[in-house]
Amino acid sequence: YLGKPLLMLPAHIEQDCNAYDAARGGAGIISDNFEVDRLLEFSRSEYQPEENFRSWVRSCEWRLLNCIETAEGIGFVNDYKLIYELENSLYEIKEG
Repeated sequence: YLGKPLLMLPAHIEQDCNAYDAARGGAGIISDNFEVDRLLEFSRSEYQPEENFRSWVRSCEWRLLNCIETAEGIGFVNDYKLIYELENSLYEIKEG
């Protein structure tokens, strides 16, 4: 999440749902056409970057590891090779 206002032009139903959700959250506007003037007006008058969302995105690695470790701790996950690979992948993403 870069904190930039969005002009969303959904083409499929799942994109419509995501665009609606993002617009409702104040991230941008939905359009059927590439209307740069509308985006510029939105960015000047209505748009406020959502710091809580940015913090939530940045906490993703910790939350995912916490879920894996919790599942492992209660015996839900018994495949330790899978856990090891997931944790290594997350650390590689963080380093990368």
